[in-house]
Amino acid sequence: MLAAVFEGNGRLVLKDRPAPRLTRDTDILLKMTGVGICGTDLHILQVPPAHPAALGAILGHEFTGEVAQVGSAVTEVRPGDCVLVDPHPGCGQCEECRSGHPDRCTPLYKSAAAPGHCATTDSKSHPSCKHASKNVSL
Repeated sequence: MLAAVFEGNGRLVLKDRPAPRLTRDTDILLKMTGVGICGTDLHILQVPPAHPAALGAILGHEFTGEVAQVGSAVTEVRPGDCVLVDPHPGCGQCEECRSGHPDRCTPLYKSAAAPGHCATTDSKSHPSCKHASKNVSL
């Protein structure tokens, strides 16, 4: 699978990466239909960087997709559904989440390998899928 990988000093390289698999019963595997490049990605690629990222981080955390597979505990979506993904779901418990800023969730960023952890890929396991309106073209 092709991924946009940060290689430091303004370098973004398309590389083959292993395809993700369902690992938890709450996972959703997507076939990507669209990926956005956001300000965070651009800040990571500035020289010098205006946002931190680990070498090897996969950028592109704003995406849509078609559900390819679901874990046994997933009931909200089914294979074939078109979904939007919340890139910053938040834990709902930390001070940032409770103050209305789930995009700055402390546990989310402590558990993420690096900014952009949601991935620019052909498929992705992700728990934050929301149904896309049938009126929206993906």
